[in-house]
Amino acid sequence: MNDAAKELKQTAKINKKHLKGASLITKINNDSYALQVSGIGEKSIRLSLFISYDDLIKYKNHRKLEKMIYDKIVKVYPEKKKGTIWRAL
Repeated sequence: MNDAAKELKQTAKINKKHLKGASLITKINNDSYALQVSGIGEKSIRLSLFISYDDLIKYKNHRKLEKMIYDKIVKVYPEKKKGTIWRAL
């Protein structure tokens, strides 16, 4: 980790009580979403995105992110022992 990243990590830890739970409005695939800062860790900041099932149904044909999540939910998966990684391209 370079010096700038270490300094940023220390600042984030100091400001953790002010940052945790904060909401951010951002564009993902040209659509606006609300993200919440849900964790400040040693190596990264965790952001949570909440999408309702109603929105998944409503936007599955209009928004790329909702389509990807909808498709993952309705896909029939074979039995597997290890987890999978989703990649948004």
